[in-house]
Amino acid sequence: MQVTKTSSNDFFGRLAIGKIFSNKSIALNDQLKLHSSAEKLTSSGKITKIWKYFGTTQYEINKASGGDIVCMAGMDA
Repeated sequence: MQVTKTSSNDFFGRLAIGKIFSNKSIALNDQLKLHSSAEKLTSSGKITKIWKYFGTTQYEINKASGGDIVCMAGMDA
C-alpha cells in the first residue's frame, strides 16, 4: 500500500490513508509497518479498523484489495 497521508484521531489513534497496490490485500488484524522517509520514523502495529472511500463517503469494511483507497487504524504512536 502506498500511503499518501497520515493523520490522527482521538479515538482510533494514528491513521494511514492511501491506495492498495494491485494483487495485494489487507484485512483486519493483519500486521503492518509504516516507514516515513520524510520524518525518518517507523511505526508498527495491527490493523484495527479499515474504511473504504467511495467518493467522499467512508464505509467500514473487513478486507480491502488492490485498487481500493482506504484509511487504516492501528499504528503505534
